[in-house]
Amino acid sequence: MLSETTTTYDSQTLLRVEQQTNQYFGRLYLGPEFGPHGNGTFRPHVGANVALVFYGISTDVVVPDDQNRENEIRQSLRDENRTAFGYDVTLGVDINPWNKVTLDVGARFIKSFNVPQQLGAGWRDHPPRLRAGLPRRCVLARVAGTARGRVAAPPVGQATRVPL
Repeated sequence: MLSETTTTYDSQTLLRVEQQTNQYFGRLYLGPEFGPHGNGTFRPHVGANVALVFYGISTDVVVPDDQNRENEIRQSLRDENRTAFGYDVTLGVDINPWNKVTLDVGARFIKSFNVPQQLGAGWRDHPPRLRAGLPRRCVLARVAGTARGRVAAPPVGQATRVPL
């Protein structure tokens, strides 16, 4: 999740005006993972998943009231929640020295379609990951959420619409 507030002051009225932008990005993905899941110290694996991507962006213009927060003036410029399709490919190695706790090291390439620029423009090359946990017996589905990028806020008074 990413939230950003841009504050400006109106030179004529001396009011403080804030533009508040909130966004979220989440993926529900499902797919097979191939590789040894039995006993062993080093267990390489590769996987491919299809994903349902959920994202939303909302932008509000707020004239805050410093003495009573309930009296603020708020106008919603944009509030969109969408779903999209994507896929990913993973490559990694489980390090399992005692067959009780694993250390999972690897990388993931993620592709999402019809996602706005500030959420990665539809693709991202995930940085290498490091994960520890109990041994995996069978991986059916995993859920991951992430947000990336910065919000480019338009100037106050200029509502812009980004094509999705």
